[in-house]
This record gives sequence, structure tokens and C-alpha cells, in this order.
Amino acid sequence: MPRSLILASTHLFLHASATGSLDKAPLEALATGVPVITTNRELAKAPGATFAEPTAKAFAEAIRGAVEKRVWADTARREAARGWVERNHDLTHLVPAILTSYENLA
Repeated sequence: MPRSLILASTHLFLHASATGSLDKAPLEALATGVPVITTNRELAKAPGATFAEPTAKAFAEAIRGAVEKRVWADTARREAARGWVERNHDLTHLVPAILTSYENLA
């Protein structure tokens, strides 16, 4: 089964990362409209993502809150997440933005 179908059939994507970098896996989940619970500050403002401090208690509370709110049923939130990934992380938009950043350094 393709990864996109597996992701699209889930209610939540749990991402407890200690790297601090922007990982591809939660972006893939958001791109399919799956809400993400993450300890990664880089995703804190992404629509469809819920930031939790990197402790077991905070992570569990974020999961509990998402389940109680049934965040996966919020169609507008899912669409906003997809749009955010497309605008900010799709290669057709990301590569020109990176090149512009480097050009501005010169």
C-alpha cells in the first residue's frame, strides 16, 4: 500500500523528535491532511500541527486534547495543513525561495 494512503487513513501522526531539525515525515503527514502532534518547534505554527513540550506528560496531554477535539474531523484544518505544506515546502516553491535567500546574501 502506498505511504500516502496509509497516512491518509490515520487520525493522528505522532512525532517525538529530538533533532530540532525540520523532518520530512511530519510534512508528509500534513501534506495528506493528517494532524500532527510534534515536539519539534519548527512545526509549532504549522496549521494542522500541535506543538508539545518534549516531555512524556506534555506529549500525552497533547494527544489527549487532540483526541477529545477529534482534530482529524476538522476539514478546514486538514485543508489548511495541505496548503501550508504546498506553499512552504513543495520543491517548486522551496527551491526558488532558497536561491533568493542566497542571492540576497551577496
